[in-house]
Amino acid sequence: MSSAVVLTPGGPDAGALTAAFAEVAAGGDPARLEQMAFLLGAHGAPEADVAGAIHLLDHLAGTCPGDDAAALVHHLFVDERFSGNVRHYYDPRNSYLQVVLDRRTGIPISLAVVALCVARRLGIGLHGVGVPGHFVLGTPEGQWFDPFHGGGELTLDDLRQRAMAAPTPGGLCAAHLLPADPEQILNRMLANLISVFQAAEDRAGLLWVVRLRTCLPGASTESFGQLARVLASVGRFLEAAAVEEQLASVGGAADREPDHHRQRAAALRARTN
Repeated sequence: MSSAVVLTPGGPDAGALTAAFAEVAAGGDPARLEQMAFLLGAHGAPEADVAGAIHLLDHLAGTCPGDDAAALVHHLFVDERFSGNVRHYYDPRNSYLQVVLDRRTGIPISLAVVALCVARRLGIGLHGVGVPGHFVLGTPEGQWFDPFHGGGELTLDDLRQRAMAAPTPGGLCAAHLLPADPEQILNRMLANLISVFQAAEDRAGLLWVVRLRTCLPGASTESFGQLARVLASVGRFLEAAAVEEQLASVGGAADREPDHHRQRAAALRARTN
């Protein structure tokens, strides 16, 4: 079941940061990628300096020696030495924009976000491209750059090889080369963090990440179902029941789905007695 649903973002106990994330995600601000990325980072690293990170983005834009994508990529990944965190790839801080800017290291998608934030300031045509197993930067002219490996330029054959080397290889298709919008980028960043926190058995981290994922426009019923399961796993049965009841009210493709969610909600409420 993958249909988009309209439910209350974040659930009944959403904090101010989650509410702000949901508000930005629902809007059309050209800077919403940056805003959502900083709000994501504020959940995981509330002590990080957002004002300093924004100042650094402004500085990186102001010191860029050229006005095209190649010059910007060289500026960031050669001159300014932003690089992939090979040694600690699965460190969740690699996904927090303010931390990535401070440490100048991250994973492909967070390094790409740095470049996109600077490109927006300069009016340079650059977009994210989510090929299977990797995330790269692309231009309207059909250039691709690898932010994780020094900003090196990639060919179409390079992208095909990356796709074939992905954990679930299936080849490269035209849809993979389309520009990723801010919501798709945040969804992929959150999916990465879900994998990290699941592997670490960090249920507290998993909860806020899954909750943020339900704040994105068009969030799937699977995302809300995962939120209910994580809430239940940390003993927040009433909140989990409320999410299940929301799913029941939306319904699904199969006739029995609303009944299933109502039964789940009743069982969760019974656990509070």
